[in-house]
Amino acid sequence: MNGWKHRLRPAYGPGTVSGFGDGEQRQRAVVLAAFSVTRDAMVAALMEAVTEVNPGMDVDRLPDTDVRRFVEERAALAGVKGLDEGETWLRSSGQLLTDKQFVLLQACFRAVNRAYPVDAFGTVLLAGSPRRPLLRCTAPRCQWARTEGVLEHLLLEGVEHGRTHGAGDQ
Repeated sequence: MNGWKHRLRPAYGPGTVSGFGDGEQRQRAVVLAAFSVTRDAMVAALMEAVTEVNPGMDVDRLPDTDVRRFVEERAALAGVKGLDEGETWLRSSGQLLTDKQFVLLQACFRAVNRAYPVDAFGTVLLAGSPRRPLLRCTAPRCQWARTEGVLEHLLLEGVEHGRTHGAGDQ
């Protein structure tokens, strides 16, 4: 049995609520969704959002909060399948980009690296195995731990707990 030992990355968002203007009288709830995504999926989402809003935008000058907002809004629109398709497009399109698109792509990589630091880890450690996951906090004097339940629910609890120690943006 292979064991896990990974620290959860900090969570970012939500920074906006989308869709309210689309018939606000019929709104029933605000649904928050969390996606665990790769850097390439975030870069593809940012590039698509920037291209749609303003292809001439100076992405290097975007504040981190705006970078996260663009990525988050695109993730909300695209869903997991769309994020996966964006990542696949990014990996296969390197040869097909114009010089202008390539410059934008490089700026999007820099912006995502800046807004979502690669060295950022939260205080929650995922250990165990898929059948017997264990999440525990490694912050000093914190006794938080979870061992039973559906993995996806445990991961959400871990992300939420990590925020109590300042992981991610709030």
